[in-house]
Amino acid sequence: MLYFAGTLNVLKVDTFLRLKKAVAGIDLEQMAADPSRSSDYEIVSICGCDRCFILSLTELYALRDLLAGAKFSLELNRLLHECLTPIEA
Repeated sequence: MLYFAGTLNVLKVDTFLRLKKAVAGIDLEQMAADPSRSSDYEIVSICGCDRCFILSLTELYALRDLLAGAKFSLELNRLLHECLTPIEA
């Protein structure tokens, strides 16, 4: 589940990973340096998600941090499960 900007989105893991990849692929430095009004917002739409995200630069930074933390939690959960599951001989 992704709660961001006051809305709750339920995402499958593969959809979450596609969203993280799409957000990570946005060049925030270039977006901040561009003086044109068209660079003030970015539209992020991914397959498997019924929502289209229209995000400002600050929202993109916040979402990038949120997704990185969530990815870390998923990875930590996987590692813990791997370490605590007995190996069958």
